[in-house]
Amino acid sequence: MNYQKHYNNLIDKAKNRIIDGYVETHHILPKCLGGVDSKENLVILTAREHFIAHALLAKIWDGTPNGYKLASAFRYMSVDSHSGNRQHNHDYEWMRKLYSRNHPTKNSVIVEKIRIAAIKQAHERRIKKRIFDDMFIGPIFAKPAPKLGKKKFQPKQTQESNKKRSITLKQTLSMLSPDELSERSRKSCLLCDQTKRADAIKRAKSSELKMTNIDKSEIVFHTYDDVKILTGMSYSEIKYIIKIHSGYDKHGRHFEYVKKYRV
Repeated sequence: MNYQKHYNNLIDKAKNRIIDGYVETHHILPKCLGGVDSKENLVILTAREHFIAHALLAKIWDGTPNGYKLASAFRYMSVDSHSGNRQHNHDYEWMRKLYSRNHPTKNSVIVEKIRIAAIKQAHERRIKKRIFDDMFIGPIFAKPAPKLGKKKFQPKQTQESNKKRSITLKQTLSMLSPDELSERSRKSCLLCDQTKRADAIKRAKSSELKMTNIDKSEIVFHTYDDVKILTGMSYSEIKYIIKIHSGYDKHGRHFEYVKKYRV
């Protein structure tokens, strides 16, 4: 028997008609063979025709490398998932129509119950997540509350706008006295004083990183490798914890800088 011919006739017949009632969408070239969800590759079939189409595909591809895929698809349609009994095309069509008529989404009372249950489950998940965050992450790692209100409009910088700002700045500076210019420069660059800059560098080099565990034991790190091995975090991550979270990580350890000697 020419199964391919019967399959083509079934598809051609379905393309040139309009069906009322329960229908199913069928891929002309199955997705397991490279078919896509395009309009040209989809056709509307009745449940019985859909069953027959997969039976023909299983026959067409029988004995080929893709035969197992088509046989598996037909097997799921021909075996009742609850009882395990085999069903024919008429039984399959009757079962699908019955399921469609009695689907929960067709009953407004059941739809409302499903909606309320979904809202309740989402609320419970939020409560559990909040409890978990408080227990294992802590308030210091909680995300900051979003800022209310509209974002300020920031105009895009262009060559023309930069030129206007430059002209305005030159006009403003030209009207300042020498003393005012010196004071403005001092405030805009805190490290312009070379003495202060040298002191700042010296203070940075004279400090070490210390970790205090929950049991009050202390560890002083001398190299970046020691930090990575003993804490499991990089030096930049610990700097972030000191700056943002006052030195406390999620395990309750406290990090701080200590001085090696007086400056």
